[in-house]
Amino acid sequence: MNNISIYTNPTEQAKTDAKKTLETLSKNKLVKLPPDWDEDLFITLTETIFRTETVSEEEEMMVDTICDILDDHNIKYKVDKHWNIVTQPVHTNPIPGICCHIDTVHPILPLRTPLKIEITEKLILPGNNSSGVGGDDKCGIVIALYTAIKSKKQAKYFFFASEEIGSIGAKAMNSNEFKNISTFIQFDRKNSHDIIRRYSGTDTTNYSFDGDTKNTFKKFGYSLANGSVTDVISLWNKNIIEVSVVNLSCGYYNPHTFSEYVVIDSLKQATILAGELITTLKNKMYTHKHQTTDYSSTWTSYQNYKPSPKKAKILNLLDTHYLNNSVIMQSDTTNNLIAETTQKCPLCGEYLSRHTFTFECYSCETTFITPTSKTKGETKYDSGI
Repeated sequence: MNNISIYTNPTEQAKTDAKKTLETLSKNKLVKLPPDWDEDLFITLTETIFRTETVSEEEEMMVDTICDILDDHNIKYKVDKHWNIVTQPVHTNPIPGICCHIDTVHPILPLRTPLKIEITEKLILPGNNSSGVGGDDKCGIVIALYTAIKSKKQAKYFFFASEEIGSIGAKAMNSNEFKNISTFIQFDRKNSHDIIRRYSGTDTTNYSFDGDTKNTFKKFGYSLANGSVTDVISLWNKNIIEVSVVNLSCGYYNPHTFSEYVVIDSLKQATILAGELITTLKNKMYTHKHQTTDYSSTWTSYQNYKPSPKKAKILNLLDTHYLNNSVIMQSDTTNNLIAETTQKCPLCGEYLSRHTFTFECYSCETTFITPTSKTKGETKYDSGI
């Protein structure tokens, strides 16, 4: 939403919050920079993008900047009438789509007023004017440009316009541009380690995507979190795209405020992650169409649900081991289940993937089903939603 919270002193607020964030992140081990890491390119892109002003429906300066960078590196692209930019790789096999949005919520300053931000070795901080950093989603732009330059034709890059006011650019894009894209990955999430792959109670990725990316996400310390809608989820929700989609953290904090700041190491880690995901997910389609489930019509068929032939266990709602470990929480007054998206397997500790009538653990290959009541000797199963 296009709302900005105003602090008395945004710069000091950002510094205070950033100090706490750096202390927390210092406990995490960073993935080493790859041998082909180009620090000069990363710094140049970061400086250029973060000093370019942009706001919804006034993205012309950012469009010009992105196009200049793509031209400098001989990367072909198109710009449509909505200011969307999309690269044009020649490919026959499926390739991933890497996405970001080119607008922010921060107003453009009056003419001849310099944009004051502070870029240090560790942080990007707001200056003493009222514009803001705009890490949401300048971080995503840096990631997309860096990987576009380094990976060349291994992915297709989408720079969507006007995401902050309803994903207007993404929804207006010619759907032909989405053909033969194996999966869509957007870097438009706050924090440093979040995976957003669930929307309105439905997984936005399929089993295959979850399994193929599990080790990569674990390597970078990413885990499931709750999050709001962005371009790729909007497109998937409307069945404009019918493949797995995910939104990932890229290092910005306090979004939509004047005290927004960016952690440089987290932005670097997300950039490296993007490169590894491109390598992992190319040449394979991760088809996953959004479907709205009518639970009233399907309930009867699932009353006698039986788990798959692989290992299966029933979670006992009265078992304090499960309750205390936040696997399942039961209401005090009803037999309904309240399921968290960050549930962990009680057997091995890995995160569970929640599906309509089951929880799946890919690590120990166990299916969990959740009984809610017994009627005449038959067990009924709840969806866990």
